[in-house]
Amino acid sequence: MFSFVAASALAALTPLPVQDAPPPATAQEAPSPAMAAANANRAKVKTRPSFKDGPSADLPAASRAIGEHGKVEITGIIGVDGRVTETRITQSSRSPTLDRIALEAVAGSSYEPAKDAEGNPIAIPAKIPFDFGNLRTPGKGGGILRYSCAQFVLDQDWWKATWGEDARGDEFFHMSLGIAMLSRPGGLTGMSGKDLTAAVADFGKRFDDALGKCRKSPEKMVIDVFKPYGDVMRRLASQG
Repeated sequence: MFSFVAASALAALTPLPVQDAPPPATAQEAPSPAMAAANANRAKVKTRPSFKDGPSADLPAASRAIGEHGKVEITGIIGVDGRVTETRITQSSRSPTLDRIALEAVAGSSYEPAKDAEGNPIAIPAKIPFDFGNLRTPGKGGGILRYSCAQFVLDQDWWKATWGEDARGDEFFHMSLGIAMLSRPGGLTGMSGKDLTAAVADFGKRFDDALGKCRKSPEKMVIDVFKPYGDVMRRLASQG
């Protein structure tokens, strides 16, 4: 688990793998004839579609500068020609810029289409997720080792302004929470619900304390002020 978290923190920003799209949620969202046909093809899939080529979905410097980040999910139909049609945003980052970049990347991409047992290409619905994270930057140690307090403050302020006062949920918060829980003596084994609630609350206070320290010292790195979890993150990232 630890190695996975470290690798996630250090990864470069790339489109994530194509996944099966969920079926229509309600009768009010009746699918188009093309989508209905694509849904009917689900049971025929022998070989899943795979990405061939297309534009990179890069996080703009202007977005990084104001702390915009988050996940975008595009749903559509990957046709027999490998192009994606009927695209729509099913999970928004709440940044119009990032949502637009994801849509443009999907529109400009091509895929090896799904195939049935006879090797014939078939159209199927799919969801294509993107993860725009300021935590990641290119190069060795381009994750938590170089995550600056200045960027951390920008990210958290944008997230709070966009998602609300009580919103807890950006990538860094959840990654840090996972590390915090797993690095406790004994991990989560044997913890009662009350103990877990207290542990999460304690983590939240430490997270907010680190944010306050970063406001005062924007030139520092987050791992240097986020105690004690910053030291754990440094070890994990260094192992990656």
